[in-house]
Amino acid sequence: MGLSSSSLSGSSGYQSSSVTSSKNENHLLVDERKVVFVGRLEEDATKQALGSKFAKFGRVSRVRIHSHDNGTRYGFVTYERARDAWAAVKAASTFARYDVRFGAHCAFFRQSDAEPEKAYQQKIEELKAAKTHYGRLENMLYLPLADGHEIPVLALGTALVDTRLLPHITGTAIDMGYRAVDTAYIYGNEKEIEQGIKAKIDDGTVKHEDLFITSKLWSTYHRTDLVEETCNASLKNLDLSYFDLYLIHNPISFKEGSDSHPKDSIDLISLERF
Repeated sequence: MGLSSSSLSGSSGYQSSSVTSSKNENHLLVDERKVVFVGRLEEDATKQALGSKFAKFGRVSRVRIHSHDNGTRYGFVTYERARDAWAAVKAASTFARYDVRFGAHCAFFRQSDAEPEKAYQQKIEELKAAKTHYGRLENMLYLPLADGHEIPVLALGTALVDTRLLPHITGTAIDMGYRAVDTAYIYGNEKEIEQGIKAKIDDGTVKHEDLFITSKLWSTYHRTDLVEETCNASLKNLDLSYFDLYLIHNPISFKEGSDSHPKDSIDLISLERF
């Protein structure tokens, strides 16, 4: 389950931030203080049950559940310590990142009652039929670059997409005329994108040189001796020999190490100064 579109502000510490996720994912936002946002909740979820679920990570001081006009229910879990809120996100998530747009840590995690395989197969069939239903862009527009190359004006964004569907989504996008794909090391989905691209190359829909592939360097790898190694890891994940565009994901550098969002003793992001 997931939140299709939510804007949060005020006491929770957010400034008009919108978030999207696929229907089989719950997602958590934790601000830099002590609040964890949980959405979307099951219809029978109670404050007691929600509090019990998150109490394993630390002392919970408050639980709130709100209902949106469209029937969506979501909750706020407040911890006594900010470090416990972050621990809850890290423990629950398969994907975590720091997003400066939200000014908050974001984590997305699978529900234990994830959609049954039958539902996924139905979605895959819908993706296969997308070109027939929606048509195909025959003449993608391109913008010229100073070096003579061109970049498509539209690209497939792949952040926070269900990885089980991503190979099919990538392939469908190519079928429908997309020629640019945007990913990043921190998304953790480069291998799934490679599967979708490979399928379209193998069936003759495109050649590699027809595509414009972008990936990004994460903030814990800004140190000069780590850049090439990290870029090569992404190339290997995507089975590529080069990127058309390789970006610095975030201009803020984090301290290198195994934690993608390193913390100091007071739970602040540890920045690496150069």
